[in-house]
Amino acid sequence: MWDGSTNMNAAIVSAGFAGASALFAGSAVYLSIRTARQQRLAAQAAYVVLALTLERANKHRLIAHTSLENRSIIKRALKGVVLIVCPADEDPLVAANALLPKGHVQLEYREQLVPCAPSSPLRDCQRLWMLLDYYTFENIQVGDEILTYDEVIDVTNFRENVAYSVRLILDAPDRLHRVVHRAFVR
Repeated sequence: MWDGSTNMNAAIVSAGFAGASALFAGSAVYLSIRTARQQRLAAQAAYVVLALTLERANKHRLIAHTSLENRSIIKRALKGVVLIVCPADEDPLVAANALLPKGHVQLEYREQLVPCAPSSPLRDCQRLWMLLDYYTFENIQVGDEILTYDEVIDVTNFRENVAYSVRLILDAPDRLHRVVHRAFVR
């Protein structure tokens, strides 16, 4: 004689699987929400926009309009921001090494351009390397804001009818490194 207990146990086991399935589905939803939040935070952590535009003030002066926008809610401490001007066909590392004083240790990597930047501008007849200390000394940490700075570049000694490259380079902790580039003809 059948007492129905087998079906009842089957129903309990079935309900247990359904509950476990719902539990796992809920965990998956929680995991995907958590992962999405982590991805969004990671994206925000690296969401720094660097911009550079050039304006010719006159025959001998060029204005470099720079801006740094932190679109993240996370504050950023910057290691440094530099401006390098050199002939368009020259690597900025080669330009920096050409500007270093005789006997100075030569730079080997582009990542050294910011930490090894001179405290006062170095220039010759076709190159300029300068630290934009507005971004680091006047602003301790960059919140969710836009910082702008204009630098007047004297191009009097640069060769005429030669294309020059202007690079704005940012270096910050956690391997954040940005470069923007513009060109002009003297």
